Order: sequence, then structure tokens, then C-alpha cells
Amino acid sequence: MGTTGNTEAASPVGRCTDVDGNAMIAAPGGAEKRLLDDTPLRVGDKVLTGEDATATFLFADDTRVTLGATSTLIVDQYAFESDDEEDAAHLSLEMGTFVIETGDLAVHPDVFVVYAGDSSLGLRCARIAVRVDPLGYDMVTLLPPKKGPLGEVLAHNKIGMQMLNRAWQTLRLGGSEEDVPAPLTLPSGVVLETYGGRGVDVLLTPSVGGNETDEPDAFQPFQALQDRFLERQFTSRQVFPGDGPAKTGDGDVMLEDAFEGTRFRISDPEPETSN
Repeated sequence: MGTTGNTEAASPVGRCTDVDGNAMIAAPGGAEKRLLDDTPLRVGDKVLTGEDATATFLFADDTRVTLGATSTLIVDQYAFESDDEEDAAHLSLEMGTFVIETGDLAVHPDVFVVYAGDSSLGLRCARIAVRVDPLGYDMVTLLPPKKGPLGEVLAHNKIGMQMLNRAWQTLRLGGSEEDVPAPLTLPSGVVLETYGGRGVDVLLTPSVGGNETDEPDAFQPFQALQDRFLERQFTSRQVFPGDGPAKTGDGDVMLEDAFEGTRFRISDPEPETSN
């Protein structure tokens, strides 16, 4: 379909299926033009959304990419000829919020790569939310699938890597010289608060995600995502994931390690008084 070669660079690799608000598109070395519904997307194009704007693109392999407000996407490489060994997709996310739902290209590993800041994300049959903040830190969350397998994401930089293979697993991505920390499974409400915005909210709600059994809302480690959310955090709860109410005495304090998801008791139950 589209490639990085100059002779076929003009061939569209996808189209804009929906745009709301002020969004622009620019070819390499070209001037920015207003993005409209059904605008073709080509290799090398840069897409920019303004404040309160959103845009969605459907690629030739049925990959769907949605940009939230104040977001920038570049199509670095795209080739899809159905099972061709040269098929690949490379997308750069420069800033903003994105939801990516991979299509046929991502069936095989190492074919669909997303560059988010200093990290690379290898997607395989995955649906993800990504936030890129050049002045802060970047984040990626593996979302429940609409249909089919959950998929997986291999995140790596120069010195470390981590795998996301459970719904709602989230990584905070640091610089190229920082190790990639272990993933943290977030409640869907925190995911919505982190990535949500105009045009993106509906893609993050659990009802879109398919299997409600993957919904971790029984465990709410904290109400809001803090800057240091991947530091070790604990919370005192009487309800734990999938277990229902913890059957404990008044003095039997249970903690959940929000970093590793391990439950443990920190004090023994108070003895019951006899009448």
C-alpha cells in the first residue's frame, strides 16, 4: 500500500474517518493544511490537533489511531501488502494523547512499532492508550480488547524493557538512560482520568473493553495518579481483587502492595471476646 520509498510515497496508507475541531496535516517539507474528513494519510505526513480537537485515522490494515487534543503524530513508515515480509508500520508520537487499535499488521511481533518519547513500543494485536509529555513523563496502558485476543506490548529503551500482557497494565516511561519500571495495573477510573478527554473518553470506558472480568475496579489503590505513582505505594482495604470482602477481625489489618499486587497481613486479628 504505502512505503517509505519516494516512488510510492504519494500512495495513501489510510484516511481520516473523523475530525472534530481545528486539526492540521502536513506532508514532509510542505505547508500545513486543514484536516478534513476523508483526507488521505501518507507516509511522512504529520498530523497536529489543536486545543479541544480530536481526529481519527483508519489505516489500510484496519489499524485505527485516535488523537486527543494538542497531539502530534508522524507516519514514519507504513507498508501493507498482506503477508509480505517487508510489511511494517512505524509511528512517532511527539506529544499528546492517543488510542491505537492495531489491525492485521500487528498479528506478528516486531512489525508494528510506536515511538513515544525515548521509548519504543512493539505492539502485537494490542489496543493501547499513550500519553506523551515532552516536559513530564510518558505513559502507556494496555486496554481490554473490543474483540479477539488481548495482545501485548513490549516497551523498551536503551537499557531496559518490560512486557504488558494484562488488561489495564500501565508503564511510566522515563528517559533513554532510565530503566523501564515494572508495570502497575490501574483501575479503569484512573486510566480514564489519566488519558481521558474529548473524543477519547468513549474508547477508554470498560463497556468498550469487552470482558468485564478483566475490570480491576474492586481494587482502588489511590484516587488520583501522582507523579511518583510507580514508587512503592500501599493502601489499607477490606476489599481485594476478585476475592470479595476480606473476612478479617477488627484488628486484622490487610495491605495490598499497589506495585506488585501482593496481599499480606500486617497484624493479627483481635481475639473475639467471650460472653
